[in-house]
Amino acid sequence: MSNQVSMQVQGMGCAACESKVRAAVQEACSSVTEVVVDHAAGTLHYRCPNLDQVPTVVDSIESIGYKVSSVEPA
Repeated sequence: MSNQVSMQVQGMGCAACESKVRAAVQEACSSVTEVVVDHAAGTLHYRCPNLDQVPTVVDSIESIGYKVSSVEPA
């Protein structure tokens, strides 16, 4: 079963930022099945079977200079 996680990510300004965030998610959660990043809306949605990896994903995104301001499911 795959769980959807949604995040608000601050600091993304272009398509290159989307690519960096996407790569950070894929690196942090090797079992991710879908990643959708929208820099204009400041959103990230991804599917991953293991919700235990959410903190690791947040740390990965923040380690490259972006700020995660909300996470659902929290």
